[in-house]
Amino acid sequence: MYNLDCGAGMYNAGCPGNTLSDNINCKACDCGQDKYISLCDSKSFAPVCGACMRCKEGEYISSRCSGTAYVPDVTCSKCSSCPVGQYISGCDGTGFASVPACNIVKIVVETAIATVLENQHPRMMFVMISILLFAILVLK
Repeated sequence: MYNLDCGAGMYNAGCPGNTLSDNINCKACDCGQDKYISLCDSKSFAPVCGACMRCKEGEYISSRCSGTAYVPDVTCSKCSSCPVGQYISGCDGTGFASVPACNIVKIVVETAIATVLENQHPRMMFVMISILLFAILVLK
């Protein structure tokens, strides 16, 4: 007897041979990380996948789509606010993190100082002094 049905959660990946006595090759439905299964059954030759939902601005993805579920849901968590002089990245609704951390603006200032010292351009020196004054006032 021939196996012509893959069953639930499986799709027909084709016959492994060239004769009618070969059974069909069933594989588990899987779309991969950050996608969901839109359609997958024994009549399909591959799963139809879709993109998972995104979070809103000010949130991050704390739990991703698995690639094996039939729903596009992700778990969104609200980003915390940072103290003055710090910023947070990964909170545009698309970032994935355990908890996005606040970063200190000091890193940006140090990079700007290195660039100005390397180039030694008069206009850059003026911009650098402005940035330093701002940083001193904000990060005090």
